[in-house]
Amino acid sequence: MDQRDHACSNEPLAGLRVIARRERGLTASEFRQRVRRYPRDELLLGIGQMASRLAQARQSARPDHQLSSIWEGCLLLLAGVCVTRCNNHRNEAVTPRVVEGLVRELLNVSDRGLDGPDPDGALQRSLSRTMYLQMPFQNEPWPPMMRTLCLFGDDLRFGEPAIDRAAWHDIVGVSVEQLLQIGFLMYAAAIRNDGTIDRTVFDPGRFDPIVAPLTIGEALEVADEWLTKPVGDLAALGRARLADEDDLWGYNPFFEYPIALLDGGAYVMPSPLGVLQRLSPQGVYSIIVDAINSGRLSTTVRDFSDALGVRFERYIGVQLEQMKHVSLHREIEYDKGQKKSVDYIIETPDALVLVEVKSRPPDAAARAGVDLDHGKMQELFRKACDQIDRTVEQITQGNPKFPPHNGRALRGLIITREQYYNLPVLLIGGMMPTASVPTTVWSSQALEHATASLIEDQDCGKRFLEVLAPDTDRLYTTTDPLTLGHNPLLKGLWDQWELDWPKQDGSA
Repeated sequence: MDQRDHACSNEPLAGLRVIARRERGLTASEFRQRVRRYPRDELLLGIGQMASRLAQARQSARPDHQLSSIWEGCLLLLAGVCVTRCNNHRNEAVTPRVVEGLVRELLNVSDRGLDGPDPDGALQRSLSRTMYLQMPFQNEPWPPMMRTLCLFGDDLRFGEPAIDRAAWHDIVGVSVEQLLQIGFLMYAAAIRNDGTIDRTVFDPGRFDPIVAPLTIGEALEVADEWLTKPVGDLAALGRARLADEDDLWGYNPFFEYPIALLDGGAYVMPSPLGVLQRLSPQGVYSIIVDAINSGRLSTTVRDFSDALGVRFERYIGVQLEQMKHVSLHREIEYDKGQKKSVDYIIETPDALVLVEVKSRPPDAAARAGVDLDHGKMQELFRKACDQIDRTVEQITQGNPKFPPHNGRALRGLIITREQYYNLPVLLIGGMMPTASVPTTVWSSQALEHATASLIEDQDCGKRFLEVLAPDTDRLYTTTDPLTLGHNPLLKGLWDQWELDWPKQDGSA
């Protein structure tokens, strides 16, 4: 399923149910039993090998690379099922064909809820699971890491840090940049070594220059704390949080610790991109929240989230400031300072774009497609639409603090830190509120790519009208027909930061 393919949002619900029922595969219970036939560690090694080769195909743009975004998410899910439910007391051989067969069966596991009393709810849950399983792997791997550097690093262009530098170092042990470098090193190790690498390969002579001023030993200690767990500990963690024996889509320990350390000292990475996702803004957010909840950091989750929200808002402002042919207005206070506008207003000769920034990520209920009609997902978009509506009112009433209307088109643009992948689905998007003007929702990554094509455009107001929502029927999410490109701000950071894998002759 492609995140730019919105056909599912226009089909009747009956048609969606037909598509969902078209293939009848194993039940979740039957699939679980199938996976248990294979020895745990051998199956993890086979999963890592296939994920590595898919990543190689993606990097080289081979014809089979398009499968990688679908399959890599399934491989990570399969690894979670394997480590939680398998043991090594099995002797069926694991081959690439076996792993491929398990992925195909997983993609086709039947949802018996579609035949139950609430088929629409079952369809909603099924589509949400599928989207959050597959779509994160369609993104380029490096922009989220550079966004992490912007949101959690020291660059004061983006405002005050969301967490004190000393506190960060006490928790993580290294700087934000060093943590990203260590994670990228493990990502490269997965791709170059069929998903598995022994600790002894990381010899100091070759790898100390790569991670300097750390030593490779110090870097691996950081990886062992934040990216890795012994395979037995992963199994125990998964079983402890297993709500239902047949729930394949619940807690997966590989989302928190994407690398398994086998008893013999080998690192196994069932998904190279899964390593980098741990270092995305949401992955790092989870590290800090865990530190707060365990008492290692003396603040509250609310205060930390608020501080990160302020930093993210400033980050979006810096992105918007790159556009050369617009006037950018920051948040405007009115009614004697008692009320505030949207976070930014983009003024062009053709349009006023009202930008509201939201840092709250989709919670577990949103990702699972449950409670969307009265949960936090609906609450988030209601607040954003209300803020857009209040700003529209001030502009159309001629409040002199705001840019004049002058008959220009008004558009709303909600920027979320993380992508709400299931929002385009009619069944789900239809539950969300709308604003009084046509409104679009873009994730930060969508904005970054879109900004790249608007920076030099003298007619970017017309481009906004071409790409943003045409009506108020629903919240739109597409970036068509813009030609998306690499964001200059993030690309500049990446060019300064990118690591090289050491050459075989020992030189860096």
